[in-house]
Amino acid sequence: MDATTNFSTGRVYTSLVMVFDPSEYGVLNSLRSFFGMPPIEWLSDYPMIAIILANGLIGASFGMIIFSSAIKSIPRDLFQAAQVDGASQWSIIKDIIIPAVRWPLMFVTLWQCLSLLTSYEYILLLTNGGPLFESEVLALYSYHKAFQNFEFGYGAAISLVLVLIALIFSLITWKTFGMKKMISSSRIE
Repeated sequence: MDATTNFSTGRVYTSLVMVFDPSEYGVLNSLRSFFGMPPIEWLSDYPMIAIILANGLIGASFGMIIFSSAIKSIPRDLFQAAQVDGASQWSIIKDIIIPAVRWPLMFVTLWQCLSLLTSYEYILLLTNGGPLFESEVLALYSYHKAFQNFEFGYGAAISLVLVLIALIFSLITWKTFGMKKMISSSRIE
């Protein structure tokens, strides 16, 4: 890894530690104290919930960037024409926005699912799969087998299974979103 990757990972790790800080000054625990609840040690008591929240925060920010840029790329003329024709907000969303963001929706869905399938870095940084392997996922198990136990073949076999699962999921996603229809030529032309 180069210096920029380490710096970026360090910033994300520091941010996540601030979110899951077990004292009353952690972000989640300060929200709990607002409602009169005592602080919790998130990483030791509820490690899987902490991992899901961390992946959700990171994934939501990624999706917001992609979707907001996709919606802003829709020509304003379409919205203005729909408003002149008397379209409701729901019909603008249903007939203009959703068809226009179909490619980004497929991309984000596929990217996030594959990312969750192979995600191990935040789990490694936050809990290292613990306590007692409670938050260990298949990708992290592969990492531990290959680089801590030096069972490289076993770790590679687990990774190959992950690749096959990802390939099957990708094909299912492409079929669900109608990839052939999306890449076919337009009927207008």
